[in-house]
Amino acid sequence: MSVQTIQISNFSDGDASKTPGTGYSASSPDLYLKKLAIMWVKDMEVADPDKKYILDRLPDHYRVFEKARLNQPHLRDRYLFGHPRGKVFDSPAQFYPHFKSLMDHQPGTELVCPCKGCDVRRPGTGRVKRTEATVDFLTPRDGEGSPDVYATLIKRLADEKYIDEPIIENASMDWRATRDSIPATIRMIAGQRSFVPRQGELVLFLREKDCLVELDAVEGGYKLYRKSDRQCMGVPAWEAGVVTRVPKEPISFDDLTGNTKRTSAIAQSAFKIERFPDPNSQEKGLTRQYDYVPLSLIRPLSLWGEYMEWDGVRRVDETVKNALKVTSSIALVERNHFSGVWPEAVISCRGAWIGAELIVVGDAIRLLPEDDGQPFDTALVVSAINLSFISLDDPGTVQATVLFSGLAYTTDRSKAFADSPVLDDELAAALPSGMGRRVWYPKSAPGSELFVPVEHVGGRCFESDALFLWLGRETAIDFGRQSIGWARSHSARVDSRIEPGQKWFWANHRAEQLDLQSVNGNEVGSADGTRQPSTWRRVLRVIDGVDAERRQVQGARGNSSGNAAGSGQDDGSDDMSGGNSSDDEGERGGEPIPDHLIDSRLLAASVSDQQRPASLPEGIGEMGEAAHSGPEPLAKRPRLTSKSSPIEID
Repeated sequence: MSVQTIQISNFSDGDASKTPGTGYSASSPDLYLKKLAIMWVKDMEVADPDKKYILDRLPDHYRVFEKARLNQPHLRDRYLFGHPRGKVFDSPAQFYPHFKSLMDHQPGTELVCPCKGCDVRRPGTGRVKRTEATVDFLTPRDGEGSPDVYATLIKRLADEKYIDEPIIENASMDWRATRDSIPATIRMIAGQRSFVPRQGELVLFLREKDCLVELDAVEGGYKLYRKSDRQCMGVPAWEAGVVTRVPKEPISFDDLTGNTKRTSAIAQSAFKIERFPDPNSQEKGLTRQYDYVPLSLIRPLSLWGEYMEWDGVRRVDETVKNALKVTSSIALVERNHFSGVWPEAVISCRGAWIGAELIVVGDAIRLLPEDDGQPFDTALVVSAINLSFISLDDPGTVQATVLFSGLAYTTDRSKAFADSPVLDDELAAALPSGMGRRVWYPKSAPGSELFVPVEHVGGRCFESDALFLWLGRETAIDFGRQSIGWARSHSARVDSRIEPGQKWFWANHRAEQLDLQSVNGNEVGSADGTRQPSTWRRVLRVIDGVDAERRQVQGARGNSSGNAAGSGQDDGSDDMSGGNSSDDEGERGGEPIPDHLIDSRLLAASVSDQQRPASLPEGIGEMGEAAHSGPEPLAKRPRLTSKSSPIEID
């Protein structure tokens, strides 16, 4: 694709004396040159889709400087200085109205500019109407121009010193459209058995049908056997893929053995898995290759080291190599509460994607030992997942980390708080089904919770019966330890998205974490060209205005009709709540999970009509078959570094 350089006019109102203070450094203007050029040619309706554009320079005396982010020091934001009134532009989109005014200026006339920095009034017209590209610089905005509630809350905390309130994103169509469905979905996931793959997870799978994988007790390693005659078919050819659709039929333990008799179509009873492409490449053709796979031929990615070494030779498919690249990545799910006492703050979440797996509140997770030579021997029942900040008042030392907290149990009596093991009834309530076959001891005093940074999370605990079927032997929770450690170190080295000196890639949502461009044939994330966030915000403002007026009318009607409002009769209004209770959704069983957990910006769901959360818009059915009838991506959130401060554990 050719690049065309566009020459700008010589007119400029730039002031070379308008430069930043300490903490800033000069930066390349390329980002502004490219973005401004694209907006300009589109504005003039001369854009050629087969060309790229770049300005030859910025207007005289305008310069770009960069500064480390307050909550993510390894990333730097670029600002444009030079406006004669000292206005600082934080993005090309914000500067574009002023740039366009400079380019349109006629010699001998006064500069008329609509940007807030200029605030020029035309005679008889009052202030020039501003576009969304010139939003208030004092209001933090994300990359799509929506209010950034997280940055706003941190700014408020700096002023108010104390905040404790739920996170509300009324300006986000995506957030408002999924208020009931996401919490209900996470509750449903937490109630599933741990061995059931979750939608959006990366798993190992086999394409062969009517086969079983078993441990070869004679030669060692795992072999593939045909179910009908027990004939050995050699070493399994494991691949890695994303679970993009789960069965509509209930999953039972018998599905692990492959002995379940299914009469429905395979699309109803098996998991749809799309092969996983390289997250560091633009080539995503592998996602178009998928299979419907029974549970008996699926394994957690954490077992890759167990299955792919036989006779000392590693046999690793390209999709597995791709999956191992993202094991040192994290994306938070459903950030729902903000609290803090300046300069510390906590954002509470309902879940977190850690590499291949989704962890939600209520899960039992294995904790990596502090020393590499020690085994897995501790499990944590997750009661909270928090993004914690400290030193917010000092941009140079601010730290942020994800902490998992909950009651902890250990299989090592020497590390226990008490010599007495946990009773069976307490164990059944605390840990996933099947964990009771082992003897567990409380890790800390009754009621005392353990706080663990994300680096020490080794993944979900799986039922002992499932592990026996997968591995062909009795095993403690100490499986895959070396494989997990090696994979994370490997990911930190080879994932090009991880900044130098960092160990984790922080993503805003699952699609970004896996660098997915499509799921079930639907474009997602940055590849979705149907997003119209500015239009949606205007629609929301209209809706809010109509709702406010309707409430006033209903209030007046209620005052005039005495007790009619309390009679329990429905007045037929269709407010946004829809009258649906989240408790009703929590009672709906079944395994299917809405796709907004793959990318929290998706509204299409892979649930049946009977199981679809009532809050989803009508007309959205299965992914791949649903029309793009509504908004999908949530706004981007600030990426944060993971710096774990020492944590004292009771």
